[in-house]
Amino acid sequence: MRKLRSRIFGLLPVFVLTAALGGLLYLLSPERDMPFASGIPSGKTDKLLRDLGFQPYPFQESVDGLALKNINGNEIRLSELRGKVVFLNFWTTWCPDCRIEMPSLEKLHARFKNKNFAMFAVNLKEPPEQVQKFFSSHQLTFTGLLDPDGIIASKMAIRALPTTLIIAKNGTVLGMALGSRPWDGKKSIALFEHLVDQ
Repeated sequence: MRKLRSRIFGLLPVFVLTAALGGLLYLLSPERDMPFASGIPSGKTDKLLRDLGFQPYPFQESVDGLALKNINGNEIRLSELRGKVVFLNFWTTWCPDCRIEMPSLEKLHARFKNKNFAMFAVNLKEPPEQVQKFFSSHQLTFTGLLDPDGIIASKMAIRALPTTLIIAKNGTVLGMALGSRPWDGKKSIALFEHLVDQ
C-alpha cells in the first residue's frame, strides 16, 4: 500500500504538467475561436451567431455548386456571390412563422442591400405564380428562389420552416437558424454589420 501511494505521488507532477500543457495548447489553438463551420477565425462571429440562436451547420463543404431559379425563371448560382454575405431563408406561403418574419427580412434587406450582402428566400414546392403573388402583395424587394421538388432543401439538411443559413464571403455556411427571428433587431444588425465589414 505504501509503495502504491509513493508511486501515485511520484506521478502527480507528470499529471499536473500534462494538464497544464493541454490547457496551454487549447489556448493557443486557432480552432478555439473558430465559428461554427467556416474557416474564418473570429470569436466575435461565433458570439454574434450564438446570440441570435444559430446552430452549427452539419456539413463543412462549400455551397458554391448550388443553383436555383428565381421567381422569374432566371438561374442564380451561389458561386457567383463569392465576396458577399448570403442570407438564405427557406420558407413556404402556408407557414405562419415564415409569414411573420417576412417584414423583418425586408427591413434587413433594405439596410444592407447596397453592401456586400445578398438575401434570398427559397420557397419549397409551391407554384411560381403563388410565390410571385405573395412577394407582390407583401411588397418584398429581395430575391425569391424556387425549390419545386425540395431537392435543394434536402441537400442542405433543411428539416423545419423557416430555416435560415448564413453563408460567409468565402462560400462556407456559418450556421443555421431554425424558426423565425426579428431580423431587423439589434442582435441581427450587429451580426451583419460585422460580417459585411470582414
